[in-house]
Amino acid sequence: MEQSFSHKWVVILFFGVVGIIFTISMIYLAAGNVAPDTYWGRKMTLPKSEGTGSLLSTDKYVLERNLGRTIGDRTFFFRGRQNDHILFGVIIPEIDRQYPYPFKISLPQAGNGFEVAGIWLEIITVRPNFVSVKVIK
Repeated sequence: MEQSFSHKWVVILFFGVVGIIFTISMIYLAAGNVAPDTYWGRKMTLPKSEGTGSLLSTDKYVLERNLGRTIGDRTFFFRGRQNDHILFGVIIPEIDRQYPYPFKISLPQAGNGFEVAGIWLEIITVRPNFVSVKVIK
């Protein structure tokens, strides 16, 4: 009888160590040691833009897809690209403060400059999720 109790702590220690090693290995395998951002490659970052309210010719803005950005007293929404056109939504507070009016411009014309609700803009960069614009007047 004494012999069965003397080896009991060895069995408990063995299964405890095996359990700890198994638990740690499962956590390591599930989480991994590489961050998902670096594993799948470099994330595309938006260019930096200044959020000042002045309308100078050097003002550049980044319009993210479906997020409002105020330029002057107008709020612009980039809606995406369709064929060879860029789609915007513009809130004109004098008419309606909640409804974005649709605006569509062709890519070649957008590079030369265009007027939207009294503000002259020029397209700098067009990507699927954002567009960079510059106020030219």
